[in-house]
Amino acid sequence: MELTDGPAPPPELAIRTFAVAFARRAPGEAADPEPLAVSAYRAQMDELSALLLDLAPGEWDAPTLAGFTVAELVGHLLAIEGYVAAILGVRPPAGLRPFEVPAGLEDDHRALSLPTIEAGAGAPPEQAVADWWAWVEADLAHLATLDDADLDERVRFHGLDLSMRSMLGARVFEVWTHADDIRRATGRPLVAPAPRHLAFMSSLAVGALPMGLLLAGIDDPGRTVRIVLTGAGGGEFVQSLVLNGVPGPPDATITADVVDFCRLAAQRLTPAELRHESEGDARAAADVLVGAAVFAA
Repeated sequence: MELTDGPAPPPELAIRTFAVAFARRAPGEAADPEPLAVSAYRAQMDELSALLLDLAPGEWDAPTLAGFTVAELVGHLLAIEGYVAAILGVRPPAGLRPFEVPAGLEDDHRALSLPTIEAGAGAPPEQAVADWWAWVEADLAHLATLDDADLDERVRFHGLDLSMRSMLGARVFEVWTHADDIRRATGRPLVAPAPRHLAFMSSLAVGALPMGLLLAGIDDPGRTVRIVLTGAGGGEFVQSLVLNGVPGPPDATITADVVDFCRLAAQRLTPAELRHESEGDARAAADVLVGAAVFAA
């Protein structure tokens, strides 16, 4: 093949090329075994990275269910990754400044990211992808030094007192959900997490039901539900609907697909849209479906 001179490549190509090089790792794989929460976090970051690098120029302006364009959604994720780094005590990557939480907005997941989105308006979207990936790599490098016991440490995330494991679980839900938002917006098929990561996510979603009920304004009198999630990564759970409550005999049983239940938890399915079967206390079952939507992205 004969090489010929042509026009110089655009500056954005360098950004994209570096981002591709950084992302060349088999999805979800690490050099050593790591806690399940970190493995799930790593896998979703890899999945999103591969998706972003596959986008065509005209797809960055597509509107998403998150209320952002694809490009703005990357800016949102960039801000949240920097926020997580601040929580973890991770130093900023070379060339990037520490993330600063806008005054009075730490409890507002969406508003916290708006200054970052506005600052990146008009810049090549590949720049936001490269900066986002730099924060991801920094956070993952820190997480790789932790074991399961370390993930029990408490952190403040948007004003909530959570274990680090639960914070990572919330991030797994968000990144997976926003990746599917981008797939919907650009006509791509949706992708389910790996079964072992779905098992982690579904367990977290069921365990968060008592908090979800409180956030929905439902003060449960002490009921217990049995949740049967079908499909790879599913399982059977007996869960008290009271914070720190001890499960009793189930008042109701709900059976649903595990991926659909996780999409309900991420508010990408409504209780009315969730295909499910329920037995027993109809009020308890209905409350569970409302309280399940606690991982809205």
